Amino acid sequence: MSDVTTAHVEECLERWRKGDLRSREDLLRVTSNRLGDLAHRMLRNFPVQRREADTADVLQGCHLRLWRALQKSVPESPRHYFNLAAQLMRQELIDMTRHFRRPDRAGHREINLTPASDSDTAPPDEPWKTTLEPADLAMWTEFHNRVEQLSPTEREAVDLLWYQGLSKTEAAQLMGVDVRSVYRYWHAAWEKLADTIPAQE
Repeated sequence: MSDVTTAHVEECLERWRKGDLRSREDLLRVTSNRLGDLAHRMLRNFPVQRREADTADVLQGCHLRLWRALQKSVPESPRHYFNLAAQLMRQELIDMTRHFRRPDRAGHREINLTPASDSDTAPPDEPWKTTLEPADLAMWTEFHNRVEQLSPTEREAVDLLWYQGLSKTEAAQLMGVDVRSVYRYWHAAWEKLADTIPAQE
């Protein structure tokens, strides 16, 4: 993502306040690529046809959540929109992992993701690009649930950096803090989430 994305969200929100309901569709597209990427990587070791179908299901489910939320109220700012979208994305991804862990789907393979970092504990400098993921569906559920338990600032850092793929500079601007503060929030969150991440083999 780039500053253009943040500016685009602001422009969509302004259009919405002026009565342009098509702006809601534009807002949904802002998060589609990031959500699709997360879902695709969570399912990347499943057969291709199954993976593509389920990624589409996740996108549709999240879009429905967002659409219903956006029908109720206009987010106050891009910051509020990104945090709302991240929360709903997380809920949809948790539901997806529960779906795949059902007994009637026991024959499906669980994912086996390998971390790309050489460090077991240090958070990645670019979390939106990392391949450091929970190793299986049970750990995915634990990861997403653990994010919900973080402090507000730590959770927002994870929401903006990991779920939404923003840069630390963008996150700092949205949160109204300096980049060092964002790094501190992200590092503190990573320490609390580290045990849901597999060690490098």
